[in-house]
Amino acid sequence: MKHLPTLIAGIMLLAGLGSVSAQDKEFIPLETWPYVYEFFSPGEFTNFKGDVTHLELLNVCVHDGRIHFVKNGVIMAADPINVDALTIGNDTYYNIRGKMMRLLKAGEHSKVLCSIGINQAERDKVQVGYGESSLASTQSVGAVSISGGDLPPYTLNKNIQSKDKYDGRELPIAEELYLQVNGFLFRATRNELLNSPSLDKNAVKDLFKKIKPRFSDVESLSELAEALKDAIVE
Repeated sequence: MKHLPTLIAGIMLLAGLGSVSAQDKEFIPLETWPYVYEFFSPGEFTNFKGDVTHLELLNVCVHDGRIHFVKNGVIMAADPINVDALTIGNDTYYNIRGKMMRLLKAGEHSKVLCSIGINQAERDKVQVGYGESSLASTQSVGAVSISGGDLPPYTLNKNIQSKDKYDGRELPIAEELYLQVNGFLFRATRNELLNSPSLDKNAVKDLFKKIKPRFSDVESLSELAEALKDAIVE
């Protein structure tokens, strides 16, 4: 795709010209494009009152775990206090402690969630001296620029090239699985569940023996999460 000279063309590029859905998971977030999805796409987010807002250009930022959207040519970050859930393509996210986590499996009493972020240790290892401030260290970083030391809001450059989504440094991504059970949140690891003050340790041990959960398998974790409702210490 050739160089796009206007802001409107830049926004069309963000939207992917309608040719790519939010389900294109082959894209790896870049320092010049720190998003879960290659293109901003239509979606809806719901506030805690249940009100639904539809927007044409939505994405999820791996830097801050927040919803980013385009308004009047500027990439903005939605305030987590106003967001309960997000639907983009076939994916659903929930606001968990200010960060959007992707729903992998929902049960009657539980959810299996995935937190998507940057593996900072791995990033520092391969980019000595570049560090967390790298994205904000220059006024222009291709597709986005950042004012001040904080990440949002991002300002859309007027001159965008398609290479901005493909030529930047790849961000090492960390994905962690979580279980939400009757409003309680647990990291999906054996040690976390055994040592959580919100769970009866003996009951958890019994469930491990009975279910023999595989902690990398979503279906297995969903079965465990549903059973954990009876192990919660009230």
